[in-house]
Amino acid sequence: MSHVLLVDDSSELLDSIGFDLEMRGYQVTKLYDGGQALHFLETSRVRPDIIVSDISMPDMNGFTLLENVQSNSNWLDIPFIFLTAHDSQADIRLGKQLGVDDYLTKPLDVDDLTIAIENKLRRIAQWKLNSSRSEMDQIRHELAAIIQSRQSNLLSLIEAYSGSASLLEELEAMPDEFSQKAMQAVRSMSNQASRLINQIVLLAKLDQGGINGLIQNETRSNNLRLIIETACQLLAQEFSQPNPVYQLEYPPQELSVMGIWDLLTLLVSEVIRNALLFSNAPVQIRVLAENNEAVIQVIDRGMGIEPDYMPHIWDRFSQFCITGRSQQGVGLGLSVVAEIIRLLQGQAQLESKTGRGTMVTLRFPLAANP
Repeated sequence: MSHVLLVDDSSELLDSIGFDLEMRGYQVTKLYDGGQALHFLETSRVRPDIIVSDISMPDMNGFTLLENVQSNSNWLDIPFIFLTAHDSQADIRLGKQLGVDDYLTKPLDVDDLTIAIENKLRRIAQWKLNSSRSEMDQIRHELAAIIQSRQSNLLSLIEAYSGSASLLEELEAMPDEFSQKAMQAVRSMSNQASRLINQIVLLAKLDQGGINGLIQNETRSNNLRLIIETACQLLAQEFSQPNPVYQLEYPPQELSVMGIWDLLTLLVSEVIRNALLFSNAPVQIRVLAENNEAVIQVIDRGMGIEPDYMPHIWDRFSQFCITGRSQQGVGLGLSVVAEIIRLLQGQAQLESKTGRGTMVTLRFPLAANP
């Protein structure tokens, strides 16, 4: 409900217009001169959405009220409409010079006033929305700049903490179960922190178009089998296993896709990592060629994603629920997947059934084999 501050020295006009506006769903505060209106603005906890004021009033006229409103930064975004019997060009010109939003003359049609109010409220709402977006863009830009400028320091700190020779030597020298688990916990936290920083930096660069030039200049044909095998080797180190628990089905012919090696490897590893995290059974990786596309299907037999979370799986910082599993990370992995594959002109799909598992499908345009 929009709140209208209505100011006029005529009690009859106040009651008439106030009643009509209230019948149309507005909350109305009625005051008899500019001094009362200014006192209301200064003392009331209720802030009006718009001010409709007469010009000729005792104690403080409408022009002076408008000047006081505009002198206070807390009220600058409140639209102001003059409502007066004066229709001289001099009054209109002065009102416009002072910055009034609109100027209506008496006798007044309430429909005209309602249209004017709604137009001003709509304009100020759009202005606030644009300002909010602009501020968020600026904050995002500044955050990205800070993170990128501090990236090497942050990673160095993580590596120094997790890779401290004295710390690891002390833990390794203690064969008890607690020390071994403590060492694994330190390494796990280090890997997660390092991965999170890299994800944030990558997404910040993508938002600013910082990778577009790299895509244009560094895109090459890449052997898809090598991409997958490299991703699995990296995951084997991360999961501290000789080999991740996966089964690879690959067609007889070699398949190549266009892209940047590091981005392709990151893309594939993020999808396989999610499957490994949330499944106790072997993860199946199926590769095939279909309609001039290379298709990678990563299938797990885990508990699946709850249906309520499915519309948000690609959103940033969206932490979905998998029954019986704690959330891993902060919800950026699939966002990274979505952004990278979009740049590579491919597609990503995710299908999941509670209690039966999840399948992520990646599609890339095939590149001609060299």
